[in-house]
Amino acid sequence: VPATYSSGTLVDMSELISARVTPPTLHLHADDAGTMSLSNGEIVEVAAGEQTVTAKVSVNGKTPAGLGLLQGTPFMPGTFSAAINKVAAVAAAD
Repeated sequence: VPATYSSGTLVDMSELISARVTPPTLHLHADDAGTMSLSNGEIVEVAAGEQTVTAKVSVNGKTPAGLGLLQGTPFMPGTFSAAINKVAAVAAAD
């Protein structure tokens, strides 16, 4: 998943560039999203090692089945297993 900019010290300090940073997004194949009961646009927490990232789910036909692609997060080198947990929706106040 290509990204022009990602979060980092210099990018975070620039108002012009930080506005163009891709928000954290977890790209999933439709079969995998269905298995996890996730829908496009839902918010999840992705825990890998000692890092946890809150990301929006993107279900598309481009991500290979069995693979989740995390975009718009600080650099996390290598390939890793991650726990993906749905974040409970907050009810709107009346």
